[in-house]
Amino acid sequence: MTTAPHSDNGPQVQTDREGEAAEIPHPRHFSPEVMREAAGFKLSSYSIALEAWRRGLTVRALDGSLRRFRISDGERTVRFDKSRPSLTAREAILIEQDKSRTNRCLSRAGVATPDSVTVDLTVETDEDVVARAEAKGYPVVAKPSRGSMGRGVFTGIGDADTLRLYLAVLR
Repeated sequence: MTTAPHSDNGPQVQTDREGEAAEIPHPRHFSPEVMREAAGFKLSSYSIALEAWRRGLTVRALDGSLRRFRISDGERTVRFDKSRPSLTAREAILIEQDKSRTNRCLSRAGVATPDSVTVDLTVETDEDVVARAEAKGYPVVAKPSRGSMGRGVFTGIGDADTLRLYLAVLR
């Protein structure tokens, strides 16, 4: 079996004697044993880093959990905190942390977004949320005003009683 590097730090292609492709070894940080532990933010980080490695870029973990890492092509280096690159402007971070603001910005930019009821249970009663959903019209998507990774998001809510059930779960 022969091994030829794809790039200095990227994947290696192995071939058998007949020149047929064989299994490509994983770098230590992307071994199946490590990947089994990936979940949540870790999964996003691993996915980004793995794709960079697959493309032949240099990936350097800055901590043991791959929460912080950097990717380089030799000329440019981008640091990541979870799945957020260092290129992300502060204003964009503030926008994405507020679901209502995110939806407004996306709509203004012509990006289709589902009708949703953003729920801030620290200041709203269930009936406030139900009234807003009824004004929009069902079905709606309910999601917390802050959060990530789809936690607390409920889709296809078709009536006030179902919305109240989901709000109880969020509380």
